[in-house]
Amino acid sequence: MRWNVGVSLDSPVTGYRLYLGLGKKGGLLLVYDGIGNINRLLYTHTGLTTGLIYEYKVEVLNFNGPSTQSDVSTRASCEISSGFNSVYQISTS
Repeated sequence: MRWNVGVSLDSPVTGYRLYLGLGKKGGLLLVYDGIGNINRLLYTHTGLTTGLIYEYKVEVLNFNGPSTQSDVSTRASCEISSGFNSVYQISTS
């Protein structure tokens, strides 16, 4: 999950928090607390379950506290493709 640099008009950004939700199965859980780490804009989520939909929200932190959470960013966990024998060209134009 990647996010953009936060902008704070009244105080410098001091970090980011990333939350995870599993669709309609419950609330959001804090999966990354990046207070004091303003340069990390990426979180690698491992141990995903195939077939689940993962929803993420980000907060920007500053001296005044956390921002309003971002809109939901949704990702699906899929299996790696397999069973292909070879790739070939059918036609060109």
